[in-house]
Amino acid sequence: MLAVFFSCSVHLTNSRSTPVSTSRPRRTKLAKLTVAPTPASRTVPKPAPETKLVAALHKFNVHHDVYTVGEDCAGIGTFSLAVENAASAHGHTVDRLFVSESDVVLLDWMTSRHQYKASCTDVTKRKVTPKVRAFGAGCPCQPESSMGAQNRGADTRSGALATTVQWLGTTCEKKQSSLPNGFVLEQVKGFVRGETARRRFNGLLAIMRRNYVVKWAQLNSQHFVPQSRGRVYIVGVRKILSTANKFSFPTTFPTVPPLDTILESLPWCNPPTSRM
Repeated sequence: MLAVFFSCSVHLTNSRSTPVSTSRPRRTKLAKLTVAPTPASRTVPKPAPETKLVAALHKFNVHHDVYTVGEDCAGIGTFSLAVENAASAHGHTVDRLFVSESDVVLLDWMTSRHQYKASCTDVTKRKVTPKVRAFGAGCPCQPESSMGAQNRGADTRSGALATTVQWLGTTCEKKQSSLPNGFVLEQVKGFVRGETARRRFNGLLAIMRRNYVVKWAQLNSQHFVPQSRGRVYIVGVRKILSTANKFSFPTTFPTVPPLDTILESLPWCNPPTSRM
């Protein structure tokens, strides 16, 4: 679901700055002045008519050609795939700088297939996190969800979320310079269910809001694919960016075809009629 949602999401970049010349203009005789032909304006492909978030992605990245991406607790790497799909729709490419995944089989498969620059099995032991423009993480939910044991002291999986939130909310100026421009975190619905879970959730938001404008929403995969799978999505945009307050979650969703219409299009669901 993260891949499907983020294909309609926003990846942010720093604004392009133009240096101001302080030198005195050189005098030129009017007779020798010539007017240079105006270069053709850069044509930017229009975003696909899916949601206004796609339009936001297109608007924020017209001056850049490469998206740098990093993801933790990556699973099969759907976050970077979603970014790649959204970027390629507007003629951009993706450079995967780092990934973490505790499953070594999945990690080996991702690094060989997608050529990440750096990889590790435990995000809590990574010493240096490269600067990227888009970051995503689906940290283990069992220690955090109201449906889980919530035994954070004994559950080693709880370190991934804590490390990620502390990194995004750092007050160290040196570390702040390497923070991503935007991020998406995914969690289960139990992450915000119940008084205790909501209190902890609000505390995590407060930490990340030191450096980001943070918004969150509950979305269901049934708006994108024929499957009901509720998730909590947290999106943050760096406060120092001019686009920090322009992100918003979708309010309308595309119509998803019923499952039977998809299955009927598959060859193995429609075997040839016997001639007996």
